[in-house]
Amino acid sequence: MAKALYYHLLNELDQVVEQVNCDFDSARARCEEIIRLLFEYTESHRSIVAFILHPRHREFLPEEPPICSAAPFQKMREMIEQGMAEGSIRQADIWVASAAVFGGAIRMIQLRLDGTLDSPLPPYHAEIVATAWRGVGS
Repeated sequence: MAKALYYHLLNELDQVVEQVNCDFDSARARCEEIIRLLFEYTESHRSIVAFILHPRHREFLPEEPPICSAAPFQKMREMIEQGMAEGSIRQADIWVASAAVFGGAIRMIQLRLDGTLDSPLPPYHAEIVATAWRGVGS
């Protein structure tokens, strides 16, 4: 049952990433929208986000690869590669650049899920995006 839920949720996330790719032209706009949607979804579907981002999937799904290998996260790295190709993101190792863009947002989500951060995430969107872009912008 956990495996079916895991795949269902990854598929939903993959569809969201695909829609963002269709709706936005630039890598920056796509990354900003992904972060915005993740923040909103965390507030409205806390337990689902907690399940997807749970760092110990391998304990109950030992045959599954790490979540960062899943299609939606691969597509998010492709957004970063697109940004490098278009010149809005400076050339860097793809893992480093992806962590710089999405890592802070994911950490904020974890803080919110853990109850460390009491405030809702959406008001942090602009600041987290600006901070990420200062790290990777060309």
